[in-house]
Formats: sequence, C-alpha cells, structure tokens
Amino acid sequence: MNISYGRMRFMKKYTCCTALVLFFLASVANAGNILPNNLTLNGLEDTSSLSKAILRLVDADTSSGISTGDIVFGLMHLTAFDLDGGGSSPVSDEIVVAVSAKIGTDLGGGVFSVVPNSSGSFKLSDLLVNVPTFSTFDATKEIFAIVTTPDNALDLDDLNGAAGTDAAALAAITGELDSDYMWEVTGGIDGGDDFFEIRTISLSLNPESAALSVLDDAHGFHDGENGKYIPVSTNELSGAMALKSSDVVIKDSSSFEIVVADLFQLQSVNDTDLGINIQAIPEPATFVVWGGLLGAVAFGGYRRRRKKHVHSAQEAA
Repeated sequence: MNISYGRMRFMKKYTCCTALVLFFLASVANAGNILPNNLTLNGLEDTSSLSKAILRLVDADTSSGISTGDIVFGLMHLTAFDLDGGGSSPVSDEIVVAVSAKIGTDLGGGVFSVVPNSSGSFKLSDLLVNVPTFSTFDATKEIFAIVTTPDNALDLDDLNGAAGTDAAALAAITGELDSDYMWEVTGGIDGGDDFFEIRTISLSLNPESAALSVLDDAHGFHDGENGKYIPVSTNELSGAMALKSSDVVIKDSSSFEIVVADLFQLQSVNDTDLGINIQAIPEPATFVVWGGLLGAVAFGGYRRRRKKHVHSAQEAA
C-alpha cells in the first residue's frame, strides 16, 4: 500500500508538471507571435512586397505641395513574404504596419528626409489607441509599429476615400485597428545607419527608401533573449546612394506613391520590398521548464528502481 501510494503521489506531481509545461508552451506560441510564425527565423533575409497602403498627407502650411513639417500617417498591409529570397509565401493572418512620420529636411534633387512625428496630432500612439498591448516606446524615435490579428478582417478598400478630413481619416484607422489586434514590433530612427528618405515627383512622393531600427518587440528578439535581428541593407536616395544597414529596410521602391490631396488615398504597391532578417534561438525559459520536467521523470525512475531493489533484497532475506 505504501509503495502504491508513493507511485500515485508521484504520478499526480508528474501530471501536474506536464500540464504546466504544456500550458507554458501554448502561452509562448500564442503570445502575439503572428509575425515570427510567418518568417523563417534562420538568419536569411525575408522580404515582403506590400500589396496595398492607405496613407494621408496632412499639409502643415497649406502650400498644396510637399514641404517640411507635413505629416504622413496610415496603414500598410503585408500579405506575403518571400522567404529566404525564394518564392512568395502568403501570410496566414493579418499583419499591418501602422506609420506616422513627418517630412523633414529638403535634401535637394526632390529628396526629403522623413523623421518621427513626436509631437502634435496623428502620432503613432494616436493610430493605435485601441490596440491594448501597444505602448509608446520613445515618441522621438518611433515611425512604425507592426500589429497583427488572426481575424483576416482588414479591407483597406473600405477606408478608401471615406475620410474627408484629417480627423476623419484618423478615426477610420482607429476604428479598424481595434482590440482584436496585438502589438508585435515598434521601429524607427535610432542612430547609426538609420534613415528614411522619400523622393518627390511632381506632387507625389515616389519612391522611398529606409533603414530603420527595431526599438522594441514582443518576442524577445530585440533584447537578444530569444534571438537577434541581423542587419539588412538598402541604398539611400540622396547623395552618393550610399549603402545603409539596419534591422528593417525598405528598398527597391519604384512604384509607391502618395498623392498629395485631401483624400484618404488607397495605393497599390507593386515594387516596394520590406526586408527583415531574424536569427532565433531557443527560449531559455523553455530549457528551464523542460529541464525541470526531465529531472522529475529521472527522479521518479530512480525512486522506482530503488524501491524495487529494496523489495528484492527483502524477499531474498
């Protein structure tokens, strides 16, 4: 009876430990991991050709043209990734890039810098006010955030032309990005090679190029806990077209366009590639939990063998 009771008690502990491990792993898998689930995480660059974007330009000086201080805000929709530079793999869930930035310095030749929109209206935090897991990291650096949902409910066509004022355009975005979305990444300009430039053609912005840092993420890649971002490269538009590298880049942009008008303008984006490269490592916490489970199993086996040995010795005596 004592031996049976001991085994029963051990099995209860073993079952409880197993349940905790499975619960832990399920929590890790579902904690806002839609973006990494659509990437290879093997240290080879993945790119996404943005299918559509809906953006608004807020004219700061009513000049009817593009000038320093104008605000650009809106959404970009990622629908597929070219994994490891290979064929296109459709995104299984909804991945949306929310953007808020200001037109910065006139660099000549129709090229303007793009800088964070850190004060006033239409900031990134204003766009994501209904996303419960988003919080501002540093408004002086932020330009974009990636938010996701498994609902597959986003339809940018529903927003096209629906907003007649800047405030109405913002309301359309906040109404779309509701509490079903989860925050995954915040990025922007954080020194080093980081830059964002856009070239004006007539009264349009076309094309764009950027090298941006990940400021924070929900996955433990930014802080090195579960992996790391490996810099990828792009060319700047200004000067000598220098090669720049950072965590996330926009490159090969030849048909992206923001029409300057008081419209919430839907854009088809055919040749704008967003590049990202992440090398994942196993989570340390996973090792700890599994190590505890394996230790419990080993200890239980040791107890059973010891009791069997004692029992055999007693019978022999």
